[in-house]
Amino acid sequence: MYVYSDRLDLVAENWDALILGDYEAVMPLIYKQRFGIKYIYLAPFTQQTGIFSSTEIPENVFTLFINHIPQFFKYIDINFNYKNFTSEITLSQKKNFILYLNKPYLEMKKRFSENTKRNLKAVLKTNLLLTEAIRIEDAINVKTKNNINKLSKKEINLLKTTLHLADSTQNLKIIGVKNSKEKLISVACFIFSGNRSYLVLSASYPEGKNSRAMFLIINHFIKFHSESDLILDFEGSNIDGVSRFFESWGAINEPYYNFKQNRLPLFLRIFKS
Repeated sequence: MYVYSDRLDLVAENWDALILGDYEAVMPLIYKQRFGIKYIYLAPFTQQTGIFSSTEIPENVFTLFINHIPQFFKYIDINFNYKNFTSEITLSQKKNFILYLNKPYLEMKKRFSENTKRNLKAVLKTNLLLTEAIRIEDAINVKTKNNINKLSKKEINLLKTTLHLADSTQNLKIIGVKNSKEKLISVACFIFSGNRSYLVLSASYPEGKNSRAMFLIINHFIKFHSESDLILDFEGSNIDGVSRFFESWGAINEPYYNFKQNRLPLFLRIFKS
């Protein structure tokens, strides 16, 4: 979903692309310009970009694209997608957890961790209400008031805009949990693209965390979409606690790769490493 042009228009300050042949492969370049210096950066809410093609990308083609990034980009920071890799260039690996939903729910449930099974058993006995009748503004409100990853106001507004874009093409699903007083205490937003659904937002009030409401949401999503060709993409993470939560559902690590190159003048290099 990250490289559709309408989404790039939203999240990127500027973007262009390298194109191989007659669009045999395409690599978007997301960039900014400051003080006359152009540099490629990681756009918000854009985990993976890199090279995209309808066929497998050989390592030499990967290297070809890297070598053709224009020299006027003085600093490069790109997260290549999980299909992009070469041993010829230094890349750092990042974690991303995915869960194939092609098996029956009960079979997938066997792969849940014991801790997840215990939490599910406990939350299923509560009077919490699972609902999909949630507006984007309500989900953003929960995120804004429980902003543990400290998104700026600008980033929150951008996140809301990307959700509206997905909703306009009917590719958005919002699942929430309400308490007995019908207060929304936990919420998760999923964007569908191709055979993937990306968990792009999850947030909970303290009551939602204490009542294990997010376990109810993820379990519902898995159960509803079981025996389909859908892949649940958790979008990360390199944070141990978050990684354990994703892994606890039977998800596997599908790593992607970061590439950095510093071409800045010597007196500026200390500001970018």
